[in-house]
Amino acid sequence: MTIVNILVIGATGTIGRHLLEELQKRNAGFRALVRSSEKALLLQKKGYNVAMGDLSDVDSLKRAMLGVEKVFLLSTPSEQQVELQRNAIDAAIQAGVKHIVKVSALGTYPDSPLQLGRMHAKTEEHIRNSGLSWTFLHPHTIMQNWLNYVNQVRTFGVLYSFTKDGRYAPIDARDVAAVSAKILTEEGHAGKTYVLTGSEAVSMKDVADALELALDRDIKLITVDPAQSYETLLHAGVPDWLAKDLSQLNLIYAQSMGSDITQDVESITGRKPITLKQFTQDHARVFL
Repeated sequence: MTIVNILVIGATGTIGRHLLEELQKRNAGFRALVRSSEKALLLQKKGYNVAMGDLSDVDSLKRAMLGVEKVFLLSTPSEQQVELQRNAIDAAIQAGVKHIVKVSALGTYPDSPLQLGRMHAKTEEHIRNSGLSWTFLHPHTIMQNWLNYVNQVRTFGVLYSFTKDGRYAPIDARDVAAVSAKILTEEGHAGKTYVLTGSEAVSMKDVADALELALDRDIKLITVDPAQSYETLLHAGVPDWLAKDLSQLNLIYAQSMGSDITQDVESITGRKPITLKQFTQDHARVFL
């Protein structure tokens, strides 16, 4: 029987599901934390070890962490995020966990213009003061966010841009997962913060062109003033605080302020990050 020494919190999310695949490839002993029996059954059918638990329930977290040495911590953006992730950290301390790998975000610092960045900074500070060993990951916006445009591309052949012709360096969730798996299964990453970006700074025009090539159809790019994104996001049902953060991000990206590229993905995984061209080719069937 494989010894379980890793708990994955956020196992069913975009990054988490790829992380489970990476850990399985490595024959690592891991357990996936899930909140619903439906999700638990789906993961069990894939052969994954599953624990039921919730970030709002410290006792469930402690049970899930029995025998665990390392915890991967990632949760859905929420105004209660600091409190919920603090529960996981405190449970880890009580359960005897040794190391936490926390996924924050690019722009995580105490005086970030983004509420999400400030919340991540608070949680990182709590981890630093916890006595636990840690590694922090600051990934750029993930490419999989472009999948939110599937319906407009498929139905109307259009792609909207709230970032004008600004360039930024998004990363594929598969690369974040690959980096995380290496850190969780190898030594030498304690006390380090890695900034994860793609290998190229791209504009939404580049995204439209790549989709045209992958889909073999015309894609029209419609540029919208970044200042209008707040109301658009609210209308789409995004919570007010998050809509403010995302609209602020659009303004930042419109000025190409997210275009810096790091080498952390390649230095950890030994390969270059997934490119825009590869992403659109890999996901072409979704847009058809």
